Amino acid sequence: MAEAMVPIAHVLRPISMIACSALSKPIASPSSGKIRRRGGNLRLDRHLAKVRTLAEGWASAGRYHGDEGVLNRATIDLANALDHYHADSPRPGAWYYWLISIPDKLGAIGLLLGDALDPAVRARLDASLTHQLKLMRLSGANAAWEARNHAYLALLQGDSQRLARAADRIFGTVRYSSDGGVREDFSYLFHVATCATTRWVGMNSAKLSK
Repeated sequence: MAEAMVPIAHVLRPISMIACSALSKPIASPSSGKIRRRGGNLRLDRHLAKVRTLAEGWASAGRYHGDEGVLNRATIDLANALDHYHADSPRPGAWYYWLISIPDKLGAIGLLLGDALDPAVRARLDASLTHQLKLMRLSGANAAWEARNHAYLALLQGDSQRLARAADRIFGTVRYSSDGGVREDFSYLFHVATCATTRWVGMNSAKLSK
C-alpha cells in the first residue's frame, strides 16, 4: 500500500529537505491542560502539522518511505491528537483552527497513511471529521478551504456525492468574476461583496488564482 500512496503525497505537498530533518526530532504531545487553555487550538494544529510531516515522509519516495518506525510514530501522535478533537471535546479559541486548519491536516494524514493506518485510529479519524464537517457554510476563501476538507473526507470514505458537492463549492468560489471570487486584477471579493485588499487577503488571492 505504501507504493500506492506516493502519488497522493505529491498532490498534497512533496516533502522538503527541511521536513525530512524534522522527522528525527521528538514531537511534543499536547497535554489536556494545554489544549484546554488559551491557544490550545494552535498547539493542536502545530502538533498535527508535525504528524503530517511524518506522514509525508512515510508516503513519499526517499529516506523515510515505508519506514515502520515513522508510521508507528505518526499513528501514536495522531491518536493522541484525536483525544482532543472528537464529538465531545471542547473547541476553545478561534473557530478557524477547528473548522479549517485542523481538519485539513487530519484529512491529509488519513490519505497519506491510507490502509496502513491502524483501523481503530482510522475509525476515530473518520468519526471526528464526520462530526465536524456536516455542512459547507463559509464564504470567500474560507469556503474553498472548507470544501477542500470535505473533499479529503469524501476520498477517505469513498463518498462520490460528497466529493461532487465539494468540487462544486470549490469551483463556485475559486473563479474569475465581477461579483465575487478572484478578479482579473487578482483582487479578491472576500465573502462575496466586500473587496478586501489587506496583505493577508493578497497572499491568499495569489494562491486561489492559480
